[in-house]
Amino acid sequence: MILIIAMVAFLLVTVFFIVDVSRDQEMKSDASSFLYPFSSRTIVKHNFTTSPETVWKAITNLSEYNFWFPGILRLLPAISNSQRYVQQYSFDNFHFAPGSEILIRPLSILPALKGRILSIENNKSLKMEMQMSPFHKEMVFFDLQKSPEGTSVTCERLSDGPFSWLSVIGFENNKSKVLSNLAKLLPVEIVDKPVKSKDKEAAVADAPVSGIPQFANKNDSAAYVVNKVLDGDNNILATITDKVISGKSKALIIKINKGTAERPPMPEGGTAAAPAAAPAEPSKSESDDELIARLIADGVEGKMDEINALDNKVLRGKIKSGIVKAKKNLN
Repeated sequence: MILIIAMVAFLLVTVFFIVDVSRDQEMKSDASSFLYPFSSRTIVKHNFTTSPETVWKAITNLSEYNFWFPGILRLLPAISNSQRYVQQYSFDNFHFAPGSEILIRPLSILPALKGRILSIENNKSLKMEMQMSPFHKEMVFFDLQKSPEGTSVTCERLSDGPFSWLSVIGFENNKSKVLSNLAKLLPVEIVDKPVKSKDKEAAVADAPVSGIPQFANKNDSAAYVVNKVLDGDNNILATITDKVISGKSKALIIKINKGTAERPPMPEGGTAAAPAAAPAEPSKSESDDELIARLIADGVEGKMDEINALDNKVLRGKIKSGIVKAKKNLN
């Protein structure tokens, strides 16, 4: 009788599942689900603009799963050998290791259900067993891979048994957003890209900047540009293709005009000026999205000089709005 009820329920869920998948939905994560007669599988992938260490810290913070993991009202430790009742549900005494048991309170009237940690590989993978209802269990896998943009995370959930179809109910509208929910809580970080060759890096650092003499460091180059601008040569900024020197020069000019900094002395010892380049459009090596992400990260740290020096008011407004949102997420 139970098997017949399970099969009928499976057929009904299959129909609703097909209807649900056929709808047009906007999803930031790459999600897919698979439903079989006695098993189910869901996969969600998301690219985070955050380092693997930061993502790992959030995934292993079990006390905050209710903020981003759909269907969980509370996740608690199961510490049975504690002498005090309060300590039985405190993560302060919880041993985060394979075999440790946890309690899952689902977003329903059901009581707390048991689960446990299966395996841990720091900053790479986490596997847990979760019982989301009295009728079935799920194996939840988190896999982290470092990417050029930050971290690529895969969340896979497996369920077996006649009631495994319960795992795919509400997947498209709710459960598939598990990683996009987490991304909203994490700060935007700029992940440094590896330098392929030290010789190439040195060559770029020592490359002459068109239109100005070559100095030992970029601070002297910026001081030279600032003095030229204050003497009336406003066109020199348009000929500089080095973003660091241009940013430093604009930031220092703003500070001098506000009275918060003094005019630097004109540096000496520079080599002959490289041929000046004709004013051109801003370099496309850094896209608007990359520029916004980088400047938002600077703004969160309080570095506003380059942001205030932007001529594009629309871009400047987007960046400042993103800084406000990022600070709210951090708080």
